[in-house]
Amino acid sequence: MDPTRWTVWLALAAYAISIAAFVASPRYPRLQSIASVLWPCGCALMWAHVILAMCLFYGGSHALAAAETSHRTREVLGWSPGGELYFNYAFLAVWTSDVGWRWLAPRQYASRSRRLSVAIHGFLFFIAFNATIIFEHGMIRAIGMVSCFVLVSLLWQRQGVVNRL
Repeated sequence: MDPTRWTVWLALAAYAISIAAFVASPRYPRLQSIASVLWPCGCALMWAHVILAMCLFYGGSHALAAAETSHRTREVLGWSPGGELYFNYAFLAVWTSDVGWRWLAPRQYASRSRRLSVAIHGFLFFIAFNATIIFEHGMIRAIGMVSCFVLVSLLWQRQGVVNRL
């Protein structure tokens, strides 16, 4: 497997495990430290994925990456709204901002509004869901479906914990 694939799958695994650990941490406090390590590691792996993809597949060309992303969307969905690559960039920016906020202002981060947490994690989940279930197939899709089911189940079970994310 090429490094662009394993970096993205490791990043998404760190994402899923982090979210599960954050959600379960009120019941199992030791999970908080695991999540606190995996959250920025997953983000760093996602940066590695983007950099590797831009260098190895697109020759550093945003235009080529955008055209390929739109083409792939058209293949999978039958249409392309255009600008899909910007959703990937937004995913990376939101995750990076969340990691930075957690590191630089932990008190403010911990007291942020539940709505903001839901918006941030809802967006990240939406992109991760699409990446693993809509745009993948085979074993990756199966793992993505199980992961998404587990995360939604944990959140459903622990209503009110979303503001801890």
